[in-house]
Amino acid sequence: MNASEFNDILEKRLSWIGGVDLEMKGGELASATPFLKDICRVLLTFTQKSYETGVKNALWFLMLLEIEFNRNLERRGAMKLSLDYIRNNRIMQTRKVLGVKAAEYAYDNDRFHNFKKAASFLNVTPMDALVGFLTKHLVSLDDLALRLADLGIVSDPIQIGAQIDEKIGDAFNYVIISEAIAIDAFQHDREKNS
Repeated sequence: MNASEFNDILEKRLSWIGGVDLEMKGGELASATPFLKDICRVLLTFTQKSYETGVKNALWFLMLLEIEFNRNLERRGAMKLSLDYIRNNRIMQTRKVLGVKAAEYAYDNDRFHNFKKAASFLNVTPMDALVGFLTKHLVSLDDLALRLADLGIVSDPIQIGAQIDEKIGDAFNYVIISEAIAIDAFQHDREKNS
């Protein structure tokens, strides 16, 4: 997949996030575990027809989780952030990491190099490798959610907020990359069977 095709996918997803309804009525961080597990399941069992919906659902849930983390930290003394700020910050950070910093993460102009190399080490597909990388961040998010749910007082909401921002950003990026890897795999399969 060339850079232009990848950027089209990136901008399509960021545009979708820019317009999706993110209003949420009192979510609970402690109940995040099943949804985080579901993100992995969806990405591992993708089909061409269902993948776009799965990616949208994963990104939507990660945005809602980020909003709920921020609401939780706000109740503990952190600065209140508007939904628009949270959304626009996530879009800006994603564009920065996946768009501007792409050269840092690509080897020989292959954005999927790390996933392909990990796949060869593990004798799995690049998507399986990506889900392994993603799972590390989802586990961290789950642990942060459980820690916030268990603690009455957070000693440093700014530090926890930075950890949350980093983990959600990484997970968000991996979900978008997963769509590009899936589309690339579908294209290779189509070319191979032609």
